[in-house]
Amino acid sequence: MGLRRAAESHGARERRAEAEADATSATLTARQRYGIALSKLPQSKLDAVLQRMANDAEAGSTQAIAALARLMGEAWGKPTPDRAPTPEEEGQDIARMK
Repeated sequence: MGLRRAAESHGARERRAEAEADATSATLTARQRYGIALSKLPQSKLDAVLQRMANDAEAGSTQAIAALARLMGEAWGKPTPDRAPTPEEEGQDIARMK
């Protein structure tokens, strides 16, 4: 197999893997997709984001305060409902975060 053919084959494998990942992620909730994206960030980036939120909260940003409270609640095992949120509830969560 020549180099050009090998490169085309590799590109096709990458496209196929990406299509499979997209199909899998289509079945996930927004919260699950955010969780996956966050899990890929290095700790230094997460630290920077949290520091920015803390600075904004100290400056009186109610959105930053609410976001920090929510993150802390989730991190320390805040009780969660027995059922998964509906897509509509997920959308409301996202809208509140904006």
